[in-house]
Parts: sequence; C-alpha cells; structure tokens
Amino acid sequence: MRQLPVLALVLAVMLAACGTPAAPAPPTSPAGAGSIAPSTRMGTPGASAATSTIPGATATPGAGATVATRAPVTATVRAAAPTWTPAPALSVPRDGCTATALSDGTVLVVGGEQGAGLTTLATAERFDPATNRWSAAGAMSSPREGHAAALLPDGRVLVTGGRVVAGGGGSNRVTILGSAERYDPAAGVWTPLAPMLVPRAFHTATALRDGRILVAGGDERGSAEVYDPAADRWSPAGALRADVGLHTATPLPDGGVLVLGGLSRRGEAALPFAERYDPAGNSWMPAAPMRVARATHTATLLPDGTVLVIGGANDRNGGDDEPPLATVARYDPATDRWTEAAPLAAPRYWHTATLLPGGQVLVAGAAYAATPAAAERYNPATDRWSPAGTLSAPRRRHVAAPLPDGRVLVAGGGDGDGRTALATAEVYVDGPSAPFSGDPTPLLPTRRPAGPPPTPAAPIPPAPSAPRSTATPAR
Repeated sequence: MRQLPVLALVLAVMLAACGTPAAPAPPTSPAGAGSIAPSTRMGTPGASAATSTIPGATATPGAGATVATRAPVTATVRAAAPTWTPAPALSVPRDGCTATALSDGTVLVVGGEQGAGLTTLATAERFDPATNRWSAAGAMSSPREGHAAALLPDGRVLVTGGRVVAGGGGSNRVTILGSAERYDPAAGVWTPLAPMLVPRAFHTATALRDGRILVAGGDERGSAEVYDPAADRWSPAGALRADVGLHTATPLPDGGVLVLGGLSRRGEAALPFAERYDPAGNSWMPAAPMRVARATHTATLLPDGTVLVIGGANDRNGGDDEPPLATVARYDPATDRWTEAAPLAAPRYWHTATLLPGGQVLVAGAAYAATPAAAERYNPATDRWSPAGTLSAPRRRHVAAPLPDGRVLVAGGGDGDGRTALATAEVYVDGPSAPFSGDPTPLLPTRRPAGPPPTPAAPIPPAPSAPRSTATPAR
C-alpha cells in the first residue's frame, strides 16, 4: 500500500537534487487518430488526482494539478437521483495523469504511469462527450507523471515538469523534469517550450488573469516562477515559506492565488501552511494557516468567493495507522479567516472535488475511505453533505473534469491500495438541486484581507544555466 509517510520520503528523495532537462526534442506529431469504441465494461478500483483551478473550479494536489476552463454551458443534464454510468475506457491504464477541460468541450488526459513504479507514459488522449469516444492525442517528447497542466488563453495546453520512473523493483530510478511542452488541440501537435528555471514534480500550475501561468512548489526550495506564453519565457516569482509538494493552488476573486498545505521535504510532514500570491507585485504574503495540517487534499473556489478545503492526510496522525481526514473548512479571502464546515461522511485523501453547475461540490474516490467507492455532494448554502451515488469500483489518484452539459467525467487512477493502475472511466449525472441559470462562478468584486499590504518576497535569482533533469533512486 502507498502509505503517507512513505509518500513523504519518496517526495524528499525525488526533490533532493535539481538540474537541467535534456534538450527539447522536435515537435511531435500526434499518434494516429484512432478512437476507442464505446464500451460498458468496467474494471478494477481506482485512484485520485486533479481537477480544474479556475474560479469556481477545483485546485488539486500537485500530482496532477490542472487548470481548465469550461466550454459554453449547454442544457444541463440531470437525473432523478445522482447516477454514475460507464464510459469508454482509456486506451491504457493511467495513474497520476492530468485532465484538462478544453474550450471545445472535450477533455485532454495526459501522461501518468501504468502502475506503481511501472512504465511512465508520454501519450495523451481526448474524450469527446458528444460522441462518447476517446481518440489519440499524440505523444509528448518525454513521458511524465506528477506533472501539471494548465489551459492557455488561446485554447492550447501547457504541461510542465513531473518525473520519469525507470527500472523495476528496488532498482527504480526517478528523473525530475524541468522541461515544458504545449499541446495544440486544433493541430493535434505537441511542441517543446522553454524549460522551467527549476525542475519540479508534484507542483501546481495556475492560470492568472493576464494569461500567464504561475508554477509553484515541487522543488527543494519552495520556489515559484511565472510563464509568459506570448514570449515563451519563464521568470522568478519569489519563494514560498515552505518547500511543499502535493499542495493545492486556487485562483482567488481578486486575481491572486491561494496555496495551501502539502508535504514538506525537510520535515517529511503535512503542513497547515497557507500563503497568497499577488501577481501585481510578484510577491507572496502569509495567509491565516489552516487549523489542520493537510496534504493530498482538494481546495475548490465556491461561487461566493470562499475556498472549500476537503479531507486530505496528515502524517502526524500516523498515516495509514489512523484514518485520513474527514474534516472540511472554508477560507474567506476577504477576512483571511477559516470556518469549520460539516465533515465528510467518510475520511478521504487522493480524492477529487468538482464544482457542479448548481454551485454544489462533487467529491469522488479516495484512498482508505470507509466506503471508497461512495461519492458525496456538498451544498454550500446549507453546509450539508448528501450521497452522490457510487462509483463502479474504488479509485484514487484519478482525474475528474466537468463536461459542458453539467456531467462530470472521472477516469483512470489506481485501485484502492494503489497497486494497479486503471483504464476505466465513468460519468456522473447530477440529481435534483437548486435552480441554475447563467454562469455559476461570476467574477466577484476585488477584495483583500484587512491589514498591512503584502511584503514583497525576496526574488530568486535566475538560474545561471539551463536546469538539469536529475536522476535519483526511487523509494
């Protein structure tokens, strides 16, 4: 089983050294445009990973953090009760992949691994909800897992960092990547980009209002950097107060970004860490810490501008010796205050949380939950949880993405103990909820916490030379 203390140790080993990615490979043409015919066959249990980090969407752990936007909302599909239905399977099992909802309503799933310590994948595929089919989406120049993906303003997708696991058994070696690539959905082509200043894995990538992308954490210094897609250039963005990975990064209504929790490489412990990034000043300021240390949790921006933080694990509780967290909290960026919310029915980590069209939040999958296949739905207006149906089988480190008609796609991940990667996929159809019309995540007025203005963080000097990918033994 993947125990959290082991995860912390693995994260520490993986991030122990940083260097430069190999020279970018030439642009890669997509693999054949083959598609997978619809199938109703479902397979074994799964794992959890990342969903969107746009206003009204979800920030997820660095392992698969994704930024996405919604396609124009079509007529919302609803059922008499929350329902899960089989979807066609992925072409290969994928654990630790990313999923990005594209502007045309399709979903791009990228990379991952085929099982703990097994083959790392370079391939990608797209799900089209209109045809209920997957199609090949080419291959990156490097295989990746633990990477991050972000949707760019022009509809293309930025993929950064991650790791490559090679070998087998006790001889596994892990290479941390500094490279970046871009996928063009219109052309179906991957293009290498300027490498990051620092190699990273289990970091986050968050879209800023001006079209740039903030990448944070996942390295030995807790550094951050910003990517300018117009110039294909990276620049330093200060440093976090902790060297975290497996944290979350959520865009706020004022245009800033809230980073929460994660595992510390030096302390090998989950943290109650909270910090906010100000794009205008390119600086960080402390935020009120969480009342409970968390890693592999989720953080979702709600329509009222507060952030809902759900579950996760705290290895000071003993990891798998005690249950993961069932606690839930809401952060108000206007007052810089935390409020306890109703707890989950069962503890969860490595789950996903997706904002539904009516403003409720769907939580699916988990590691070591009492009922790992059961899903739950949170209503922010009433501070209550309700059952949201049952997945066909348990999964963790999976991906979840909203579809234009209000349904949610869940795919891949690993089974309940994390030993077997999954290719299965399924779709959630919501049950009755509050009436919905228009955009569920309107732009809220700019608000800042009371108190002195943020103190600019000391800048990180640019790397003297291109970063090197570094190989370290896996644990």
